[in-house]
Amino acid sequence: MTTLAPSQQHVCDAIVSAWPYCSLFHLWSSSGCGRSTLLQQLHQQFGGIVLSPTDFVTDQIGRESTALEDTIFCVIRRALERADVVLIDDWQLLANVVSGCGDSYPRTGYLDAVSEAIAELVLASGKKLLISSDRSLPDPISVRCYAMGFSEFNVVDYEYLCGEFGGDSSASLDYGKIHRFAPRLNGYQLRKACEYAARENTWDTESVLDYLREQELASNVQISEVATSSFEDLIGVDDVLASLTKHIVLPLENDDLALELDLHPKRGVLLLGPPGTGKTTIGKALAHRLKGKFFLIDGTVISGTESFYHKISWIFAEARDNAPSVIFIDDSDVIFENRKEHGLYRYLLTKLDGLEGKSNGRVCVILTAMELQHIPPALMRSGRVELWLQMGYPDRPARHEVLRRLTAALPDKYATFDLSVAANLSDGCSGADLKRLVNDAKALLAWDLHQQIGPRPFTEYFEEALTAFHEQRANYAVAEERGRQRGDRPVWFDVPTSAHRPTPAELT
Repeated sequence: MTTLAPSQQHVCDAIVSAWPYCSLFHLWSSSGCGRSTLLQQLHQQFGGIVLSPTDFVTDQIGRESTALEDTIFCVIRRALERADVVLIDDWQLLANVVSGCGDSYPRTGYLDAVSEAIAELVLASGKKLLISSDRSLPDPISVRCYAMGFSEFNVVDYEYLCGEFGGDSSASLDYGKIHRFAPRLNGYQLRKACEYAARENTWDTESVLDYLREQELASNVQISEVATSSFEDLIGVDDVLASLTKHIVLPLENDDLALELDLHPKRGVLLLGPPGTGKTTIGKALAHRLKGKFFLIDGTVISGTESFYHKISWIFAEARDNAPSVIFIDDSDVIFENRKEHGLYRYLLTKLDGLEGKSNGRVCVILTAMELQHIPPALMRSGRVELWLQMGYPDRPARHEVLRRLTAALPDKYATFDLSVAANLSDGCSGADLKRLVNDAKALLAWDLHQQIGPRPFTEYFEEALTAFHEQRANYAVAEERGRQRGDRPVWFDVPTSAHRPTPAELT
């Protein structure tokens, strides 16, 4: 007989103990936890017929596409006529066909009627029927059956399965650390991790964790498509980065301290600040740092229709499965600006409260916002958003450093740039503004070169770009004030004190 992992063996023993007293059995587990292996073990012990989806698909050939329930009943009835024990593998694949059709299916609810007939047939015949699936069965069967299963492997299972897949070499791994890092790996993922370690001859815990982080943990973000960024790219927000490191990154990355002190990341974090101050850059840095443990909700997820509910539900479910993890909700105030957005914020309230459970305690939700007024107050309740971090405009030393980095690649013959002057003149500019100003100055320089005009010092081009920038801000401020006078919705932009502000005469 095939040997089983401890959790599998526990389920098998429970079913064997109940076998003499019950006729209907439900064997359940998450995908990849060895249900088929367990079912085969029970088949070896009790005999009978094993039915797989192939048997139902084969019998369905030539039938009406809406007659799957008929096929299910006929196949099971014939099997019960031939044997005293019938075991069905992967029932959820059959149920998905019916439930996936939604209200358009012409025989909605008919599977329940078929399930009732199957249950009565089994009970009347005195035979045994065991169904394996990754979810609950129809009520007519579930209320009559003995159900046993497990949702995920524990640390002892990890050690057993890796020993099976990797042999003696796997004994050097710290399975407690691996399980804390990724507590919901299935058998397929553990096998691939062991195959990787054997192929690369890297049987050490950190290498396995790196492999899992890169290859096996799901995210809704393609890291290769996210601009490379790190905390070091953010200048002038050291206090914010220090708080994020202490309250988010440290509990996620330092497993030893997290275990010793029972550390958990903050459940909810708000990054509040004007546009261009680095809120999204923090998200990019976290995406690269956490990889498969980073999940993004932004405007591409909130599409303006109710279809986003299943997307958000999937994101939260995957974050829980990959915990410890981060859900990053970018520009949350823009998302919540329309309070009638199909009740999205109420849905998120439910999800945030759902993170209170033990299995969800290592999921952190980070929201970015430019204005607090558009965020529903209920989200800010204590226990949901636990940490507020203010993102501001960089001070003079920070602007000096940002400008130095932005112009470091200028050819020497054009690098006539007075950083001190530029840092003084750009008071009130964000990091994104400084990047734009440097690019605008480069464009002005390029135009002169194209016109075969001798280049001026780069500082002059920067000053010219800054003048145009302030004029644009002043025009925006005029339009903003007119919109307010007409009663239009507020905007999120604040003009810094150093920028030109319109006079009363300009406003009229």
